[in-house]
Amino acid sequence: MAVAALLLAALACGDAGDEPWRPPDVIVISVDTLRADHLPTYGYPRPTAPHIDALARTALVFERAYSEAPHTLPSHTSLFTGLYPGRHGVLDRGDTLAPEVPTLAELLAAQGYQTAAFTSCYFLTPEFRLERGFAHYEFANDIESPRSADVTNQAILAWIDTLRDGPFFLFAHYFDVHSDWDRLPYDAPEEYRRRFAGDPPAGFRTGNGTVAATRWLTLQNRDGSSLRAEELRYIEHLYDAGIAFTDAQIGVLLDALAKRGRLDRAIIVLVADHGEEFQEHGKLLHTQVYNEELRIPLLISLPEMRDGRGPACRPRPALPPAAAGRTRALAQHVDLLPTLADCLGIDIPPGVQGRSLLPVFGGAAPTRNAAYFDTPRGNQIGILRDDWKLIEMPASGKRRLYQIDQDPREQQDVSAREPARVEALAADLAAHRLENEAGRVEGASVAVPESVHKALESLGYVREGAAP
Repeated sequence: MAVAALLLAALACGDAGDEPWRPPDVIVISVDTLRADHLPTYGYPRPTAPHIDALARTALVFERAYSEAPHTLPSHTSLFTGLYPGRHGVLDRGDTLAPEVPTLAELLAAQGYQTAAFTSCYFLTPEFRLERGFAHYEFANDIESPRSADVTNQAILAWIDTLRDGPFFLFAHYFDVHSDWDRLPYDAPEEYRRRFAGDPPAGFRTGNGTVAATRWLTLQNRDGSSLRAEELRYIEHLYDAGIAFTDAQIGVLLDALAKRGRLDRAIIVLVADHGEEFQEHGKLLHTQVYNEELRIPLLISLPEMRDGRGPACRPRPALPPAAAGRTRALAQHVDLLPTLADCLGIDIPPGVQGRSLLPVFGGAAPTRNAAYFDTPRGNQIGILRDDWKLIEMPASGKRRLYQIDQDPREQQDVSAREPARVEALAADLAAHRLENEAGRVEGASVAVPESVHKALESLGYVREGAAP
């Protein structure tokens, strides 16, 4: 099958060789809070995402893609800048991106791209300065009632219908997989909730008699409560319902773009900012650096993989043709900017820490051998290298080591039997953090109203003290 895919890709490139290369459209779809292992593409047994599955069959699927942080703001900032959170400095509410840091949208706008972003989360509002480079930046700032994916699609397609000839860059952000304010956590429409979750188990209620919601899940974290197995199962099934609804809307968007003739030449990237925990390591929501919160889906589909007009990237004799399939190459958000810039022949800005993944598309050796992780205040940090993952808690000095290829759920801490490996990984992690601190680009801080702080904490974004 791999050989056949390569032949098809080569034929597609040959067919396109008679026409001059032209910049492709770029579509980046970000699904908030989507962990990889709840998608069939990544081995999940429930049919949560048939449209993402279909896209995966015409994409390169990164099996080892990781977020830099389990929070929306720092991870998206890394996606737009190619910098790790410790370098770009946008770690928590109130932090903003420094004006001298170029963004992906600015790079593409300078090449004549028509640019637009449609976001559905407070942490992606313009005050954090991630709107730079987008000619159209539409955001939903109602913390208690985020915009649903179907409404986001309507706004996207209204913008698409205004486009002139020439390439466009679309950033589409969906928030429906994220837990809800005071309704059911992951409150999908009734059709999906019935299909994937059904009725809640007996006793699944908060103290005031309402059905459990995010604010209740946050209380469980604060109190260190362990939910019953049937409660956890129900919450996960609600989460699956949110995935299924979002997946359906991704299908609606891609189908509508195809019917408008705006998909043939498009590079499509599907990614998540972070995942979600269901007490695998004692917590709910997303506050830690374990795999359920950091291992994310990453699918990159080039036009030639879908029998569209291509090739997408500027022709380079040294690179073999791209083919759909799967790769074990390590990837993080920081790699998207240099990958797209490399593909389009745009100079990668100085200081970018990510690495182009483009050689991997033709089967070349991976360009990255380590991934680094952080939390907004540094309460947990980590590194993954050669299938060994080290997690540090700076406040307590504790370290945990996991052999990910044999223990992907990180249940067996083997630090006691691997002291030399722990020290080597800790030294690598310390050097990475020192390098980031030395080169950190500080943006201005914005004042966040106390009402916003309280609303965000009800969504699970707890204010942490800084780690020493």
